[in-house]
Amino acid sequence: MAKLPLETQVQRINDHLKQANIPVRVRINGKVLGLRATLPIKSGIGRKQQDVRLGIPATADGLREVEAKAHQLGKEIATDTFLWVNWERDRALQPHEIPVSHLVQNFKTEYLN
Repeated sequence: MAKLPLETQVQRINDHLKQANIPVRVRINGKVLGLRATLPIKSGIGRKQQDVRLGIPATADGLREVEAKAHQLGKEIATDTFLWVNWERDRALQPHEIPVSHLVQNFKTEYLN
């Protein structure tokens, strides 16, 4: 039996999510999978459709993992327990995101000690 194309497999997952009334969709972004849902705005009031970048590889194992994450996200949305901090991947902070106090402390450590 031939393996279904990745796009077809993602569409099947999204069809199952829709049938289960889970307001989350799986998306392919290059070679990784992520989720899309209407979520609270990260830095404000209100909600809008946003992507949750998971960095899960677009593989058979990745499809199983992202489907489980879609169900988890749907549960958090339904119970109003969603928090961005629980879904953001570990990443290096951009320079404008680093608190000034940390910059000052790093400067003191590097140059004044």
